[in-house]
Amino acid sequence: MDFSERLEKLKILLSAAGNTVQGRKKLQKLAYLCQAAGEPLGQSFTFYHYGVYSPTLADDVRAAASMQLIDEFDGLGTVITKLKAPVAVAPTKGYALVQKLKDKEARLLEVLTTILYLKSQGYTDAALNSKLTALKGQHSEFFAEAFELAQTEFSMGQPQRC
Repeated sequence: MDFSERLEKLKILLSAAGNTVQGRKKLQKLAYLCQAAGEPLGQSFTFYHYGVYSPTLADDVRAAASMQLIDEFDGLGTVITKLKAPVAVAPTKGYALVQKLKDKEARLLEVLTTILYLKSQGYTDAALNSKLTALKGQHSEFFAEAFELAQTEFSMGQPQRC
């Protein structure tokens, strides 16, 4: 997917999120979830300290800001990304998921994306649960809800508890 197509997808993603996303990490998580739900955004994700991250998405956001398609500004310690001109949102599963999860706490999305990423890397059941605890134990209060979302939105079964 070329740069202009990725920018169009970014604009639709932001529209699906209500035109504004509070926090760069949250934007990364929403993009990953949208793409994991089947919407091709043209982004490649890897795993970093705060979970899934796409360097190309970060570059695309900077480019969109420099092209004045979006605004990025400091909102009391977190960067707020705002789409300047809303666009029509395609009725796809990925964008519908963004609309559903846009108001969820970023830490919940961090846990959910970590679960999905670990599953994509071959982790299952007790191994997934153990790795998730090692990586995101500080957010354990979100584990149950994140596993429920993984099950309902991505048909992923509950791992066996240790």
